[in-house]
Amino acid sequence: MQSGEQTRIRSAAASAILTRRTSIVMKQTRDGYELTSDGEPEPVQCRSWPQARRVLLRLGVPVHKIDEISSQLSEGTEIVVRRRV
Repeated sequence: MQSGEQTRIRSAAASAILTRRTSIVMKQTRDGYELTSDGEPEPVQCRSWPQARRVLLRLGVPVHKIDEISSQLSEGTEIVVRRRV
């Protein structure tokens, strides 16, 4: 599977979560990044920051917010990404 296709799959999974929920919790793990939401069985996993950044961009998160998330995110911390309702 090519990188672009993987990004589309991750973006679709994250979008599906956001259609049912108003927020996603993003955290950095030893293996990359995870986007999860309460009640969802599986997290959306990204192996690198560029992958996670592309997913956030496709979800409509503004670049300045992505930069803010990047500066605050470290292993063991969680960032809540909310969509406007």
